[in-house]
Parts: sequence; structure tokens; C-alpha cells
Amino acid sequence: LESTTSVENLERLEKSNLFVIRLDDERQWYRYHHLFADFLQQRLKEQAPQELPELHRRAAEWLIENGFTHEAIGHAFAGRDFEMAADIIDSISLQMVFNSELGARLQWQSRLPEEAVAARPWLCICFAWAGVLTGDSAAAEPLLQKAEAVIANRKTAVNDDSEARGHITVMRAYSTARGVGDVRRSIELSLEARKQLPKKGLAMWGVNASNLGISYLACGELAEADRALAEGANAGREAHSYYSATVAQSSRSYLQIIQGNLHEAAKTAQKVIELGTKWGGGHPLPITGFGYIGLGQVFHEWDNLSEAELNLVRGIELGKKINEVTILMRGNLALAKLRASQGDPDGAMIALSRAQEIAPRALRAPECRQISIWEMDIKQALGNLDEPGRWADEYMNQPRELGDYLNFRLDLTLARVRLKQDRSADALNVLEPLLQAAQAGERYGDMVEILALTALAQASDGNNEQAMATLQKALKRGEPEGYPRTFIDNGPAMAALLKEAVSRGTCRDYAAKLLKQFDGESGRKTSRSPGRLAGNQPLVDPLSDRELEVMALVATGLKYPEIADKLVVSLNTIRTHSKNIYSKLGVDSRAKAIDKARELKLI
Repeated sequence: LESTTSVENLERLEKSNLFVIRLDDERQWYRYHHLFADFLQQRLKEQAPQELPELHRRAAEWLIENGFTHEAIGHAFAGRDFEMAADIIDSISLQMVFNSELGARLQWQSRLPEEAVAARPWLCICFAWAGVLTGDSAAAEPLLQKAEAVIANRKTAVNDDSEARGHITVMRAYSTARGVGDVRRSIELSLEARKQLPKKGLAMWGVNASNLGISYLACGELAEADRALAEGANAGREAHSYYSATVAQSSRSYLQIIQGNLHEAAKTAQKVIELGTKWGGGHPLPITGFGYIGLGQVFHEWDNLSEAELNLVRGIELGKKINEVTILMRGNLALAKLRASQGDPDGAMIALSRAQEIAPRALRAPECRQISIWEMDIKQALGNLDEPGRWADEYMNQPRELGDYLNFRLDLTLARVRLKQDRSADALNVLEPLLQAAQAGERYGDMVEILALTALAQASDGNNEQAMATLQKALKRGEPEGYPRTFIDNGPAMAALLKEAVSRGTCRDYAAKLLKQFDGESGRKTSRSPGRLAGNQPLVDPLSDRELEVMALVATGLKYPEIADKLVVSLNTIRTHSKNIYSKLGVDSRAKAIDKARELKLI
């Protein structure tokens, strides 16, 4: 009201009970009764609509002065003062990048005129970040060019122009790695950005260090990667940059898995979750999804599939909140692998298809190049060797990128396909240089996997003594950290080797323990609990494991979309399962299905 009598007015209104409600005991906050507020708003629009822009401007100014910036932006837009809105967003947008608050910024960008954005270099930079982090790398470069044009055309340089140029270089390094997939060029740009950024700008320094570490990791240069990621995590924490600190720490967890330090990787991932939850005021920030996915991958290797599933699904759910491409890609690929281990090929293909849907937006991000790996692994697990065989032939004829660690997973899948094709000599030709490279890079986690496959290839090639010696190396590497899934996922041929190892006394205790887990594996894939074995169901056509799971969730009252989200499958898949359940139970409604399932003690 631009009045000095507001205190007296509020006291009089409150005492007279004139539609004013006090919100605290200190008499600092009040609101109108909502019906009276609606009435006043409508009267204003009818009697003095010309006053609306000025009232919104004054509201925005008061909110800014009192620290309510987001609410101020809402009033600036409501008053159609786009210059004011752009100025306010410009003042906070960089911090929102570091705090991983992408959704609001994307909405604001769509509401601002292009010229308002183009005139503000920092606004261009921050909206470019929003594009890259949500998978729209192509949108970033035009915005960066606009920012550069404003800086170049200024008659008088601004103090932070040099810092802005550093940010632009960091952005290009990031999008080069994630969008184009050229990690070597990304390293060059990240090193160039170090010269441009002031050390005091710890937040962006942390982002740059994190990107540098991830790029080194993609090249297989683990020592350099670890140093850069540690620097990125520390800089991010010092600057309260939740995004860079979380990404750096979760990438260190992934690096530790490669190094074979599973227990350390689990601790690092757990620390990411704890910090993300603390920074989110008790609720994990969406970026915390990286930590959940890292922890899920470790639990998967430890053969704790239920904990792996809980963590992976949680990570994906958090990633969806901000449409964070790397979380969604990495999470769905890990989930596809888990579903295959659970004996759920349909679920594996659904998770894989979700990763494929994201891939076109992420272009050549490292995870995109791994989709074919999991696709071929899942298809060969289903007994389809034709397509994996054709893929292997095509891959062998492609030019190889030397020194690119991303090819490691592709080569490992190639070796698996050749083993399934009974081409053990070809598999060994692929595995031998992989083992040498893993040893040289001290990638002990990779070595367990390579040695296990090598032992299988040697046994298939008739070199049984050599195979047992290689298996012994794999067991000795795997035992301290616990690597059951690496052995279990290699199937009956590995079980036969382990039986021979036990008979020979080769790592007897660990080999015997793995054999027990092989026995548990066959039981787990038959049913999730003894009371639900298909053979124990009094049905001519028993419910499958997944149908029992869906039926149990239906009985809790969840709707089909909620069940689809919980199981991370498509809505159509749940409808198909439900149709099959109704048919097998001989019912035509949800209520009857629940009653029948309870009667038969299926739930």
C-alpha cells in the first residue's frame, strides 16, 4: 500500500475479525480468508485492471528485498514485466545450476522473450546448462554463441567477462563429452578452462574438474580421473555446489568398481546419498539418484538383488524429477542387467528400451554407446545368437579407437558372443589384450571379469589345466571384495569349472560358496518365495513369478500406472499381466481377482 500505518491496519483488521488470519504467534505473517482473497482479486480485475502491473511490480520488489526470489519471479511474469523477470532469474540462475534445479529454469526460459535472454550472457549460459543436462545438447551452442557475441560487442569490458568465457569453455567441454562423445577433445577444453576460470569460482571449478575426471575415466586413465574427481568433489562441497559435488563423488564410486574396490565404492555411493539427503533438507535432491544407482550396481555384484532393485528404482525415480539424462541412461542400463540376472528377460528388454528412448537426446554420451552391449547380452541369454552374431561380425569390421576405454565393454561382449558361438580361439584373441590393458591400468575389477571369461574360453578350447590356473587367479582377485555375480552370470559352464576347482582344492572355500549361490540362483528364478512355487499353485495354468508380483501389488490397492512405476515397466505390460491373471484365475474384475488369489493363498 506504500503506507506507514500497516501495523495498525493489520491489528485493527485482526481484532475486528475482518477476513484476516494470523499465521504465527509473533504476528509477522497474515493472510486473507481464501474466499475473500478471491473476491478482492476479482474486484481488482473488474474495477482497476490497469493497476495490476504496478501492484505485481511492488510485490516482486518486496519479495526480493525479503529473500523470496522465486515468488518475486512469479509476480514479475504475472505483471508481464519480462525485463524484470529476466533480471531476477539472471541473478540466481547460476546457483540454480549448481543446486540441480532445472525444471523451473526450463519453464522460465519458455516464458521469456528471446531478446531478453540473448541480452544477458549469464542467462544464456545457464539456459544452455539446462539443455545439456536434460539431453538437449544441440540447444546449448546457439545460446553460448549469443553470450559470446554480447561479451565481444561490449564497448567496456565487465569484471566477470573472463569468468563468463571460462564458463562457456566448461560448457563446451561438457557437451563435447556428453553430446559428441569426443572425450579427448573434452579433456583439452577442460584444461583450457582451468586457465580462464578464477580459482575463487570454486563452484564452476568443481564442475570443470568433475567433467575432466569423467573424461579421463572414459579413456581408462584412472589415476588422472581419481585426482580430478577428488578435486571436483572438494570444490563442489566448499562452494555448496550440490550438482558438481554429487556427480564427482558418484563417478568416484564407479571408478572404484572398475578398480575392484567394491566395499569402498559402496561407502562412496552411500556418502553421496547421505549428503544429497542432508542438502535436500531430509529429502534427497534429484541429483542424489547417481548415488542410489552406484549403490545398486554394487549390491547387484554382491548378489543382493532385492537391495539392488530398490536402489536402482529409487535412483531412476529421482532422475525423472529433473529429466537428468545420465541418471536415467545409467539407471536403466543397470536395471536391464539386473532384470536379466533375475530371470526376467521381458523386464530387461523394457528397461533397455527406456534407455534407447533417451539415447537420441543424449547423442553419443558414454552410456549410449553401451546400449548395444546390454542388448546383445540379453538376447544371447535368451538363446538368440543370430543377431548377436551379426553384431559381432559388424563390430569386428569397424575401425577401432585406440586408447578409448569405452571400447572395453564392447570387446568384452564380443568375447562372450564368440564363446556362445563355440569360437573360443576368437574369444581368446579378444580377451588377451584386454587383460594386459587391465593389468597395466590396475583395473582389478575388470580383471576378475576378464579372467573368468578367459578360463571359460581356455576350457572350451581344451586347455583344462590352463583354464584352472586362470580361474584360480580370478577367484583370488574376486574373493576379498566378493564377486559372485561375475561368476554366476557365466552360467553352467562356470559352475562346472568351480566344481572341478573344489575337487582339486583350488580356492576351495570360495569356490564352494559360489557353487551354493549357483544352487540358490536356480531356486530364485523358479519363484520368489517357497509358498508361491508354480507347482504348488492349485491352478491348471499357474501364475508366473511376475504375475504373482503384480497380483500382490493389485491387492494393496495400487492403480495400474502406480504398479508400472513401482516395477519400472510399461503400463501396457501391466495390463497384459493383469489380463493373463484374470484369465488364469477365471475372473472378470479386480475385486474378484483379489478374492480368488487370497482364497488360493497366492497372496
